[in-house]
This record gives sequence, structure tokens and C-alpha cells, in this order.
Amino acid sequence: MQAAKIQPNVPLPITLETIAASVGEKKPLLRDALIASGRLLELPITQRPKILGEWLREGDFGYLYAPRGHGKTWLAMMIGNAMATGQSLGSWQAGEKCPACRLLRCRDEPS
Repeated sequence: MQAAKIQPNVPLPITLETIAASVGEKKPLLRDALIASGRLLELPITQRPKILGEWLREGDFGYLYAPRGHGKTWLAMMIGNAMATGQSLGSWQAGEKCPACRLLRCRDEPS
């Protein structure tokens, strides 16, 4: 497939091809990011450190969702405490202590 040629005073449809041609860049393709399964198995993928149980690892991002009054804030505070102190929370064993884990954003939706 050839890149679209830009001609003055001729309107072109706005597509990835015309945008890429106008800035002189190669159009990114999904197939450029794909690799074979054999190559994937050879990649050195390191496990991220566990923070709490098997479900919370360094770099994870998540939400707590439940109806009002079901303990979301309480649970979030308990998780934050376990992360900062390295203590277990219920049956979730604490992993590595995470002194850098200091951001807890609690936002209740208005009713």
C-alpha cells in the first residue's frame, strides 16, 4: 500500500494514511507489535513484587466497587495500612513492605 500523496489545495479525507503521509511517518501497524508465542516464552519477564496476597503486586491499579455503606473506605484503609507496614490482612499474606506506597485516593460518588 502506497502512502497518500499530499497535493496543495486538494482536500483529502482524514485517515491514518493521510496523517502519516503529511508528517512523513510510517503508519503504525498492529502486526509490528505482535510476536510469535515461542519468542514470548524466551523473553525475560520478571515477576513484580507481591504486596498483598496473590492479587496485589507492585504497579497494580484497581477500584473498589460496592453500594454505599458496604465498607469500601474501611477496606481501602486496611489495604493501605497492610501495604505500608508489611502486615497481613486477613488471609492475604503481606509481601514486601512498600514504603513508597503512600497514595490512597478515596472518592465517594455523590448520591
